[in-house]
Amino acid sequence: MKTILVIFKKELIDTLRDRRTLISMVVIPLFLFPLLIGISSRFFMRQVRDAQEKVLNIALITHGNAGDFSQMANKESRIRLIEGIRLDEARALIQKTASAPV
Repeated sequence: MKTILVIFKKELIDTLRDRRTLISMVVIPLFLFPLLIGISSRFFMRQVRDAQEKVLNIALITHGNAGDFSQMANKESRIRLIEGIRLDEARALIQKTASAPV
């Protein structure tokens, strides 16, 4: 057991003596990890906020059978419902939206 403690002590001293090892084991993780976590959380929160503020345009081709859905969608402030649209008009709007720059 004494031999193991002597070897452990020698290795610990050798490790703590090396400046590069100390920097890579202690300094970089202390500064780099909180920085990365802060940046990623800000990015995530910005994405969530942008998604919550976005207004969704929904074209509804009902044929008279989506009354409950249209009432529910009209209650939401982030949904703009386009009713009474024909199928070819809806396809044209989708094409126009898909080709528009974001």
